[in-house]
Amino acid sequence: MLRNYLKLTMKVLRRKKVYTAVTLAGIIIPVTFIVLVTSFLVQINNYRAPRSNFRKVFYLDNLIWEERREDGSVNIHNENPPNLWFIQKYVKTMETPELVSVISNEFNARERIFHGNQVSEASILYTDDVFWQITDFRFLSGRPYNHAEYEQGARVVVIDRKTSLAVFGTTDAAGEEFRIKNHLFTVMGVVENTDITMYRISANMYVPYSCADSYRSLDLSANFSRALLLAGNPGDFEEMNREFKQKLSYVTFDNTGPINFIDGSLTMDNYLKRIEALVASYFHYYRGIKKPLYIAGLLLVVLFILLPATNLVNININRVYERLSEIGVRKTFGATVRKLTGQFLFENVVITIAGGILSILLSALIISILNRADALGGVYLQINFTSFGVSLAAILVIGVLSGILPSVTMARARIVECLTSSE
Repeated sequence: MLRNYLKLTMKVLRRKKVYTAVTLAGIIIPVTFIVLVTSFLVQINNYRAPRSNFRKVFYLDNLIWEERREDGSVNIHNENPPNLWFIQKYVKTMETPELVSVISNEFNARERIFHGNQVSEASILYTDDVFWQITDFRFLSGRPYNHAEYEQGARVVVIDRKTSLAVFGTTDAAGEEFRIKNHLFTVMGVVENTDITMYRISANMYVPYSCADSYRSLDLSANFSRALLLAGNPGDFEEMNREFKQKLSYVTFDNTGPINFIDGSLTMDNYLKRIEALVASYFHYYRGIKKPLYIAGLLLVVLFILLPATNLVNININRVYERLSEIGVRKTFGATVRKLTGQFLFENVVITIAGGILSILLSALIISILNRADALGGVYLQINFTSFGVSLAAILVIGVLSGILPSVTMARARIVECLTSSE
C-alpha cells in the first residue's frame, strides 16, 4: 500500500510543479532557520574540548562585601568578582577540590599585538598554570606555560590558531615573539580556536597572571578574577560549598577599608548563565533574561512553526478543490475515508521530508560559509544529532499540522459534490 501511495504522490508532485515549489519553499525557509538556531543553542551547551571536564568544574564568580554597623544595618554594599589575592589566600588553599585555577574576570578584554610593522588586536585572558590542567586544549604546536614559568613571571603567551595565522601566517609559531604593552612575549604554544559560547575560558591569547602589572596588588578594586574549582565528581558541590563558607569565616579585613563583612557561594555552570553572559557581552543587557528568553522562544515557535504550517494548510486546501473530481471518482470505486486521508497525509509528509532534507543541506552550506568567514564572532556552528533531531521533529510537526485539516476535508467530501465541482 505504501508503494502505491508513493507512486501516486510522485505523480501528483510532478504534475503540480508550481504547488510543489511553493510548498518546498514554505518548508525550507523555516526549517533552515530552526536548524541554525538549534545549532547555536547546542553549541552554548557543549562539553567538548577544551571543556571536556567542565561537568565537574564549579565557579566563584562574585562576592558580597559590606560594611555593617554594630546594630546590624548595612552602610556599604558591593557585589564584585573576587580579587586575585583573595582566591590565592582563601580558595586555592581549600582541600575539597582536586584543582583550583584563577583566571581574569573581564570577558573579551582586548590588547594590541605589535610584530614588526604589523599591529593587530586580540582578546586576552590572564591565567595561572593550573588552568592548563583543568582544560584540555588541543595544541597545534608548542606547549602551555608551566609552574616554574608562572612563578618566575616569565613573559610567555599561548595563542590560538586565528591569532597565529594573522600575526605569523602559520600555526607553527612556538618560539616566535611579539610585543604587548611594550613588553616582549615569547609564544610557548598555539591552540585550536575557542568561541564565545565558552565565555569563561574563551580568548585569542593566554598570558600568565604573574605578568600583570598589578599582580601583587591587594587593592579590592584591582585584579578582579574568577576561580575554577575541579571536583572529583559532580556530586561534590555541596561539600565543596560548605568548605568555602567555612573559609569565609576566616577572612581578615586588614586591607579592605571600612568593609567588615563578606559573603558568597560557589556556583554551578548552567545553560541560562551562559546565555546571560552572551547577551550581556553583545547587547549590554544585564537584567534577568529568563522571561525575555521564554518570550523569544514563543515567538520563534509562532513564526517558524505555526505560521508556516498555517500557510501550508492554505496551500493544501487550495489543492483540495483542484482534486475534488479525482476524489469523487476514487470514492465511486470504493475508496474509504481512511484510505483517502492516509493518502493525502502521506503526500504531505513526503514533500515535507523532501523539504526537510533540502533544509538540512542548505543549513550545512550556510554553516560552512559562516564558519569560514568567522561571521559570528568566534562562534563555530555544527550540525549534530541534537540539532538534527530537533529539525526532524519540526519537519514532522509542520508536515502533520499542515496536512490533517486538508486531508480530512478532502476525504469527507460527498461524491456528488466532488463530481460536480468542476462544472
